[in-house]
Amino acid sequence: MVAFTLTRRRVAAASRPSVWRLALASALLLLLGGCSLVGLAYQHADLWLLHQAESFVPLRPAQRARLEAALRDRLAQHRARELPAYVALLDRAQAAAADGLTTAEVESLLSRVQALAADLVRGTAPAIAVVLADLDEAQRARLTERLRAGDADYAADYVLPGAEKRSARRAKTARRQLAHWTGDLTAAQRERVVELTRAWPDVADRWHAYRVSRTDGLLALLQGRAGAAEIERYLVSRWVRHEGQPADLARDVAATRTGMIALIVALDGSLSATQRKALLDRLRAYRSDLAALLPHDVPAVAAVGAPDTAARD
Repeated sequence: MVAFTLTRRRVAAASRPSVWRLALASALLLLLGGCSLVGLAYQHADLWLLHQAESFVPLRPAQRARLEAALRDRLAQHRARELPAYVALLDRAQAAAADGLTTAEVESLLSRVQALAADLVRGTAPAIAVVLADLDEAQRARLTERLRAGDADYAADYVLPGAEKRSARRAKTARRQLAHWTGDLTAAQRERVVELTRAWPDVADRWHAYRVSRTDGLLALLQGRAGAAEIERYLVSRWVRHEGQPADLARDVAATRTGMIALIVALDGSLSATQRKALLDRLRAYRSDLAALLPHDVPAVAAVGAPDTAARD
């Protein structure tokens, strides 16, 4: 399950200043957000996104009202049509983790997380595109400044430190996120995380170049006063489908994903009974928070727990 949180962290780090990209970050945050108030956060996601948008591009009153209404409608649509799939995913994860995760199970769960995130971005992109298409010159200049600053911040944080520091950061992030789900890791588990994450491809410099190219494309559309439909197509193409990504980068991103799956399976195989219980309790709590928000009741998974034979102290 750490892959969900690691994916969220990597995507969020790569997209801090993008107004519309907040939709993806919020999707994963609300799915498995790292706090016990996930239900409360979900209920106010529209207002949070509006606040974030205004922190990047100050909106005119009419723009703000239009975006506020669109986000409110989008949240209601998501709650009715998509939220049940989040709950079902947590049910699947709980059942799979109870007796030990397999590579196939983690692959399937991660694919589902990515599909849900893509669906959320696709569903939210129209509202964001309408606002972007209506920006005036001053607003476009402000957005340009923030996007460029975000690209520069990414380079400073993830490219300039050097390969060794990036490798150490990957290991530290993985250890912290694993511990969120399972409790403290043993020394052997921490060493295993370092070993496995060190083998992941280092894509920081190439990812930076790719995100700069995406920024360039978006800004060109805005400067050319493209319509909302064209902007929406670009957002979905480049941020959901990753079209235009260099072949070597796409290959290494896929290899990193494979490495993340291997890490989860390896660490899952070393969990103690106490750690597995912590994992299941965390999944159950998130599931309960989100299920309480469903428009119709969804039966809970009954008494899913780690069997005695899975205990590996």
